[in-house]
Amino acid sequence: MLLRGKRAIELGYHATAKQGRFHASRAPYRLYGGAAGGGKSEAILFEAVMQCLEHAGIRGLVLRRTFPELERSLIQRALEKIPREIYQYNTAKHIMTFPNGSVLEFGFSECDVDVIRFQSAEYGFIGFDELTHFTEYQWRYLKSRCRSVIKGVFPNMFAGTNPGNRGHAWVKRLWIEKQLNPEEQEAGEGARDYDFIPAKVRDNPYLVENDPGYLNRLASLPPAVRRALLEGDWDLFEGQVFTEFRKEIHVVPSGEYRVPSLGAWWPRWRAIDWGYTQPACCLWFCREPKGQTYVYRELYKTGMLVSEFAKRVKEMDGGEQIETCYLDPACWQKSGAVEQSISEQFAEHFSVQPADNDRLGGKQLVHEMLRVGCRVPGAESGRGLQIFENCTNLIRTLPQLVYDTVKVEDVDSDGEDHAYDALRYGLKSAHQREAEKPYSLRAAEFIAGAEDPTVVAMRMRKFEADEQRAARPVRWR
Repeated sequence: MLLRGKRAIELGYHATAKQGRFHASRAPYRLYGGAAGGGKSEAILFEAVMQCLEHAGIRGLVLRRTFPELERSLIQRALEKIPREIYQYNTAKHIMTFPNGSVLEFGFSECDVDVIRFQSAEYGFIGFDELTHFTEYQWRYLKSRCRSVIKGVFPNMFAGTNPGNRGHAWVKRLWIEKQLNPEEQEAGEGARDYDFIPAKVRDNPYLVENDPGYLNRLASLPPAVRRALLEGDWDLFEGQVFTEFRKEIHVVPSGEYRVPSLGAWWPRWRAIDWGYTQPACCLWFCREPKGQTYVYRELYKTGMLVSEFAKRVKEMDGGEQIETCYLDPACWQKSGAVEQSISEQFAEHFSVQPADNDRLGGKQLVHEMLRVGCRVPGAESGRGLQIFENCTNLIRTLPQLVYDTVKVEDVDSDGEDHAYDALRYGLKSAHQREAEKPYSLRAAEFIAGAEDPTVVAMRMRKFEADEQRAARPVRWR
């Protein structure tokens, strides 16, 4: 097959229609796939080779998260499928060199710190195989390495992936939901820069023809895995932690409830997961008597000083009676020459106390409260969880959290878990908090309907007697 470019070279690569669309896209950030079997790895590899052949002297990088994955996928595929006469391969450095001086580097980045090895590098293009295996930090750091001074080179990044894993949330945000954060918008990026080319196994006629049983094997998987790998469903996927979460059950539409509709005397509190380079999240909670807990407000910011964040929290309180604020216990630690801990800085603005940081206990409590479908007719009532629609980051990230590969019962802390941590702090720390109606309101309700002063006085005496009797300790004989 003759490929694009000034030099027509037979590579033996016959792109499918979807792969052809991927190669033809001029978006600076391309994502191919979504489901299994669509030919993602093949497309990533040959896109890299084509760019090397088209632009003399270009240097490119393709990555997998770990070296074993890199070796048995991209490297093995390259050595098997790329004609040997058009490259030389350095097995020690994992570098493929072409006659026109172009270089294709095979790399990996298992942890965030691993990207530092690319600190002084410059790449005309960067490709990722299984992008959701990488963190957003790794993606953003490597974006800074994608540049070129070669005339005619269009620096670009491309990737293939399935739904799920540690990077599911940020990949979905950029390519599926097209929601760019303020930093990306300020950099001049737009939704059109992120081109998603969906592909399923049925879009790969070569696989269907050569392995007709593959479709049946995908169809036999558990429902969540099947929907992700067979249909490319980004809402339900393997490794998802909070499978109980449903927007139609747990999210309160903006037109249905307002903050003033919450009882003025119901207990209210906040919880904060602090961050500076990573997002800081504050959630506001309210609990009705022996019933639901509402998360009714959210503040989600990056790069704010503690004083700035605390002042913004107070402004958003709007004069409400907030009982306390639960803060990550790590905020009580002091480091280096810092005179005040983070908790002491917050305490200058409002009352704070250490949150209950029982990770597994807090996670289990979130599970239990999500399972109470309080807004579905006929469903179980009780201590459920309701989230107001304006808490956009909590609603966005909670269903996208995945399990840790080492601590298999816990949430992967490399994901975007800031709103979840604030939720966990707020629910676990105030789990036993009850909403008790104020004395004055109870008295007013007890004497309601009485107009005669004598009747009012008699009812009031009875109310006071009942209150005193209820407050006495129980004696055991």
